[in-house]
Amino acid sequence: MRYLKVLLLGFMAGVMIAFGGLTNVTLISRNLALAGNLLFVLGLLGICFFSFNLYTGKVGYVFNNKPAFLLDLLLMYIGNFIGSITIGYLIRVTSLYTLLDETIMSIVINKTNISGTNLLSLFILSLLCGILVFLSVELYKREIHPLFKVVGIFLFISCFVICGFEHCIANMFYFALSNSYFTYPLGSFLNLLIVTIGNSIGAILIYFIFYFIDYKKKL
Repeated sequence: MRYLKVLLLGFMAGVMIAFGGLTNVTLISRNLALAGNLLFVLGLLGICFFSFNLYTGKVGYVFNNKPAFLLDLLLMYIGNFIGSITIGYLIRVTSLYTLLDETIMSIVINKTNISGTNLLSLFILSLLCGILVFLSVELYKREIHPLFKVVGIFLFISCFVICGFEHCIANMFYFALSNSYFTYPLGSFLNLLIVTIGNSIGAILIYFIFYFIDYKKKL
C-alpha cells in the first residue's frame, strides 16, 4: 500500500507539472511567452502545497535516506511519467490542441536533436535546472514565512523556465503533447535520459554543498 501511495503521489506531481507546461505553451501560442514562463511555477507550487512526489524535488536527498529510497525514487519517476503524458495525450484530442500544434513543435524540435553538441547543451541546462529545483524545494522545507517560500519558489522556477533550462518531467509532457514519442522516439527518450541524469546530478551536487556548509558550521 505504501508503494502505491508513492506512485499515486508521483502521478499527481506529473499532472501538476503538465498543467504548468500546458499553461506555458498556451500563453506562448498567444504571444504571451513571458507570462507563460512565469506561470509555469504553478505546477511546483501545487506539488509543494499538497506534498506530491516530484522526482526532481526528491532525488537531491537520496544520500540522506536509506537504500530503500531508491525504489521510492523509481516509483516517483514512473508516476511522474504516467501523470505528465496522460495530460499531454488528453489535450491532443481536444480543440485546444489545434491552437498549440505549431508552438509545441517549435519547442520540441531542438529537444529531440541528438547531435553531440546538443547533448552536451542538454546536460548542462538540465544540471542547472536540477540545482534550481532543489533550491526551491529546500526553501519550502525551511521554517520561514509562507510568503517568502512562495516568492522564492516563484523566482527560482521562473528563472529556469525563462532561461530555457531542461526539466525531465516537463519534457515528458511536451513530448506527449507533440506526439514525439512516436515521431521522434530516439531523440525523445535520449533527451529524457540525459536530462534526468543532469537534473539528478545538479540536485545531488547542491545537496552536498549544503551538507558541507552545515557540517562546517557545527565544527
